[in-house]
Amino acid sequence: MFHGREDEASHFIDTLEKAMLKNPKNWAKHYHGNEDELWFKRKFSFSDRSRYYMPDPDVQAAMKKLFANLEKEGVNLAVLSQFMPIQYTKVREGKLEAKPEELIKDRVKNTIDEYLYASHQDEL
Repeated sequence: MFHGREDEASHFIDTLEKAMLKNPKNWAKHYHGNEDELWFKRKFSFSDRSRYYMPDPDVQAAMKKLFANLEKEGVNLAVLSQFMPIQYTKVREGKLEAKPEELIKDRVKNTIDEYLYASHQDEL
């Protein structure tokens, strides 16, 4: 949890939501439902349409601020264990640093491995 001043907070989630609402072309045809359902899908859908908004300058600025805050405050291990359990185990075992960029890269590698396994790439 960020304990700094409110004006130092990244507001990453809100910034990403604003970018997605400002330019819905990457999610509108994939997500259906009422406003509450659409909000939930923009945040938690398996199809993860939010990835298309990462290059947005406002999203990039918020992400950089988030990373800086995490570097300054440290990554909370209880939260890490809840949202990135594999990375938490690696941190606990000394195999991975609890640095935002390192954690994200390792999680992306996990995701790629999951896709490769699911698509039976080893059999092709």
